[in-house]
Amino acid sequence: MSKHKYASLISEKLNNMDLCLFHKHLSWDSWKEIESRDFHLVIDDNFDYFLCEKDRRDSCFRWLNGEVAQYRINDELESEWSDIQEEREWKKDSLFVSNGVDIRIKPRTSDIFIGIMKGGTVCDRAFFLESDLTDYVKGNYPEEYSCTLEIKKIEGHGKCD
Repeated sequence: MSKHKYASLISEKLNNMDLCLFHKHLSWDSWKEIESRDFHLVIDDNFDYFLCEKDRRDSCFRWLNGEVAQYRINDELESEWSDIQEEREWKKDSLFVSNGVDIRIKPRTSDIFIGIMKGGTVCDRAFFLESDLTDYVKGNYPEEYSCTLEIKKIEGHGKCD
């Protein structure tokens, strides 16, 4: 007799009810969490399922829905973050239920814009959109804006998570 494809997932959940359970219907675009208070064990072949530790709930949810997650060995002080390469399907050895690793969503970066006004005065804020910078300067530095505003684009500098 062969095991059900989710036999290990069911066993893990029953052995640790603190694990978070996510599901995704084959016709859905995104994963959803099955709340603990709503939990009743019904496994449907039209759904995919995934478990993770409670403290990794947010990272796991965002990763399941397409963001890039990273891990590092938490015993190694100088350990580098590496992208998680595993498939978005449940495996007993998933990093999301493994001890000894830290997990995060990979920080995204974006270009930022800064404004330099007459006399070299630098605007007190940086912006992700050039139009937001010009609007801010117009509203807060009307004299300087009416003279000269030099806009500098700094590539890949700003975190936009």
